[in-house]
Amino acid sequence: MKNKIIVTSVLLIMGCAQTPVQAPVPAQSGNSPVMQYWINRGKAEANQKAISEKVAAEKSDNRTPIERYRGDTAFALAMCKELFRRAILTSQKTDFETFSNRLSAEKEKSKESLKKALETVKPPKAKEALKTYHVAVMSALASIFAGLDERKIDYEQRQQALEGKVTEAWERFEIER
Repeated sequence: MKNKIIVTSVLLIMGCAQTPVQAPVPAQSGNSPVMQYWINRGKAEANQKAISEKVAAEKSDNRTPIERYRGDTAFALAMCKELFRRAILTSQKTDFETFSNRLSAEKEKSKESLKKALETVKPPKAKEALKTYHVAVMSALASIFAGLDERKIDYEQRQQALEGKVTEAWERFEIER
């Protein structure tokens, strides 16, 4: 037992029981037992965090397809705008590539989400309104890039106008639904 310290951590994730975590201590580590305790405790906390993240990722998504679609599109717009701002600030090629890849991925994800959402919508006018919302979102995503000679104030006004169109299209869908 001299070469090992048993660190017991309590995992209270979703009602899990106490789980002992053993962390071996090398015989010639050079660290005092107190220092080794804190090192092992950090490792146990990292393991606990990894388990917590895994459990959170496995939680089921209880949103309806329409709620999921709305959330996905709002997240896509916010994330792509933020990635574009970061790319502009850093002027790094990799940041622009990350932005472009994310933009393409979000467009594809949005199309899949739209198909599932359209399956749950019954009134034809509501389906048309949801498609109009999709067009507004795709337009907003496509116009995140700033023009080469576009002033900052003009860019911000254009983005606000597009956000207004997206909001208006969603409100129209809510009315028709």
